[in-house]
Amino acid sequence: MCIRDRLYQLYYGQWFADKQAHVKIGRISANEDGDFAANSIADIFDSVGYNGAPGNMYVNNRAFSTVGIASWGARLRVVPQDRDYTMGFGVYNTSEDFGEISDPDEHGMNFGFDPGESLMVAGEFVYELNKDPGDTGLPGRYRFGALYDTGDLDRLDGTGQKDGNLALYLLFDQMVYQESPGSREGLWVFTQFSMNPDEAINPYPYFGSWGLIYQGLFPGRGKDVTAFGNYYSFNSKHIPGNTEVQFDLVHMFIIKPWLQIGPEIQYIHRPGGTGDIDDALILNLQTMVTF
Repeated sequence: MCIRDRLYQLYYGQWFADKQAHVKIGRISANEDGDFAANSIADIFDSVGYNGAPGNMYVNNRAFSTVGIASWGARLRVVPQDRDYTMGFGVYNTSEDFGEISDPDEHGMNFGFDPGESLMVAGEFVYELNKDPGDTGLPGRYRFGALYDTGDLDRLDGTGQKDGNLALYLLFDQMVYQESPGSREGLWVFTQFSMNPDEAINPYPYFGSWGLIYQGLFPGRGKDVTAFGNYYSFNSKHIPGNTEVQFDLVHMFIIKPWLQIGPEIQYIHRPGGTGDIDDALILNLQTMVTF
C-alpha cells in the first residue's frame, strides 16, 4: 500500500440567520467537523469500530467519508438559539468512475462530478441534555440519522445490481456519574447502532457497540481518561461468516495540554466474522501531539 499526500477538504463555509445555521459547499467529508454520525466521545479508541462513526458505515455507504477523505457535497446545519437540539441535512456525490474515495493511492485531485449516477442524501437530529452553563443535570447527546444512496449497487451474490441503499443509525453518550457538580470528571456510557437492512448489497448490515469512559479514575490524574469498549459486526447472509466481536481497553495519559499518550489493548474474536482467521490480541500505543 502506498501512502501519499492528498487533497482533503476544499469548501466554502458560511454562518447566517444570526448564527443559527451554517452551510458548507465543496469537497467535504460527511463525518468530519461533528457532522453525520459523529461520536467524538469514542475518539479515544484507535479502532475504526468506534472512532468517528459506527464501523460498518464506511463499508456499506460508499459516499460516507471520514477524516482525510472527501467528495463533492453540500451540508446545512441548523442550530436554533436557546434550544437543546440541532439538525443536519446534506447531499454528497459519488461515482464508481471516480475511483475509491477511500483508496490511499488516490490523491484527492479527481474532481469528477456526476449527480445523475449517484447521490447520497443525509439527515440527522441531535438532542443535547444539560449542555448550557447553569444546567444542573448530567450532560448527554443523542443522535438519530438516516442516509440514502440513489445509485445502483452490486449484489453480493454477483447476480447484477440493485437500486438504492438505506442506512439508519442511533448514537448516544450520557454521563451517569459526576464527581462534583459541573465537573468533567466522572463516568460516561456510550452506545452506537447502525443498520443497512438490505443484505443483498451490504456486506455488514448490522453493527452495534457500547462502552464506558471515565475521566479522572485514578487519584491525582483528573484529566486522564480510561475507556472500555465492545462492538459486534454482523455479516450479510450472502457472504461467508457470522459475527466479528471486539473488546478494547485504553488509558489515555494527559501529560501536557499538547501531549497525550495512551496504551491500548484490543482483542478481536473471529476477525472478519468468517472463522478463517485466528482470534487476535493487539497491543497498541497511541501518541497525540497538538501543535
